[in-house]
Amino acid sequence: LFDQNILEYYKIKIDELLTGVYCTNCQAYSMIRDKGNWHCIKCFKNSKDAHFLALMDYFLLIGNTIKNHQIRNFLHISSIYNASRLLSKLNLPSTGSKKDKVYYLDELSEQYFF
Repeated sequence: LFDQNILEYYKIKIDELLTGVYCTNCQAYSMIRDKGNWHCIKCFKNSKDAHFLALMDYFLLIGNTIKNHQIRNFLHISSIYNASRLLSKLNLPSTGSKKDKVYYLDELSEQYFF
């Protein structure tokens, strides 16, 4: 089911994707991370887990592994430490340490789809 490369199939480049965290209230990619919450800068909605759907998009479109710098780029998080905290709270399996640490999103997809 998830073996197909959707981006390749539709001839979409990774840099053409809308990234960031989607606000389900105003339908904009306008949420920012602050003090453990996501805040929409357009409608002011707050969410603790708005990043979850963005990570599922990443999993389905890009791949089943993610590193700190990749999550920062995809979710528009500037802090290495905030991204690390976010990833560690997900309790995902990982390998490596520090700069080489890789998190596996497969378990996240199982929680979401099954």
